[in-house]
Amino acid sequence: DSWAGHHVRDGLIALGNVLVGEHVLDAIEAGYEEAAASSFEERLMRALEAGRDAGGQHGGQNSAALLVYAERAYARVDLRVDLHDEPVGELRRIWDSYKTAIEYYWRRQVDPTVAPLHETVTDQSF
Repeated sequence: DSWAGHHVRDGLIALGNVLVGEHVLDAIEAGYEEAAASSFEERLMRALEAGRDAGGQHGGQNSAALLVYAERAYARVDLRVDLHDEPVGELRRIWDSYKTAIEYYWRRQVDPTVAPLHETVTDQSF
């Protein structure tokens, strides 16, 4: 049987459908809360991983995304993995490579005089 529902907490909403059980939402919340000292994007990534590790959806997952908006009309972070055997793991790999460049891309979109990425970011793991 699939489970669908949501949890609404102060500063957090966790939701899902076709889940293996409500415990997946409990895990999502815990993953998010346990990473309280991390960036918002990292907290979301940890929540996704915790939901996956708790069983996620029936039949597994084949896509995952990390989409974060801030004060601008376009996304601060927009990463997506589709049609992958382990999409959350692949999203983690991409996120770990991309996160050091977020501030660069955030500045570069409004200021074309910002130096090229290879001159700006010291950790160039991407």
